[in-house]
Amino acid sequence: MRAKCFVVPIPPGQVYAINDALSAEGAADDYETCLKQLVKNGVIAMSQATGFPWFDVMLLGMGPDGYMSQTSK
Repeated sequence: MRAKCFVVPIPPGQVYAINDALSAEGAADDYETCLKQLVKNGVIAMSQATGFPWFDVMLLGMGPDGYMSQTSK
């Protein structure tokens, strides 16, 4: 079976990268602040059912032991 990769043209203004110049804790705090501001400004919608923001794409991280973390609905 052949893997398929799709390139989706995402406008740069819709990509919110984590600041990797900070410590892990600092980057998490910085990203949380960024996301809260995007919600406050109406850029990211809130779910009426859960009260959490809606995301089109989620970042999955891989630890040094190869474990993949994820957030599921």
